[in-house]
Amino acid sequence: VGACEKSGQWLQTLHLLFDMLENRVQRNTATYIAAVIACTHSGKWLQALQLLLEMADSRVERDTRTYNAVVGACEAGGNWLQVLHLYGEVVQC
Repeated sequence: VGACEKSGQWLQTLHLLFDMLENRVQRNTATYIAAVIACTHSGKWLQALQLLLEMADSRVERDTRTYNAVVGACEAGGNWLQVLHLYGEVVQC
């Protein structure tokens, strides 16, 4: 996943996450952050946001690094309302 992140291959990263789930390989915070960053590099802020929601559904810890990565994706996509919403989530944690 990290290699895909570095090369900005967001779709391949999402496929790898799905393959990990199918093969019962545990996904963790670092894995998701790498996927979010790959989405950010490709301007896919909505996919990055979806990964954050998937983390909650999968009971994977969402930490400050996770929110920073998703905020960066939304910011890069010009979605400032979502950025403000995410900051509100962080403050509630």
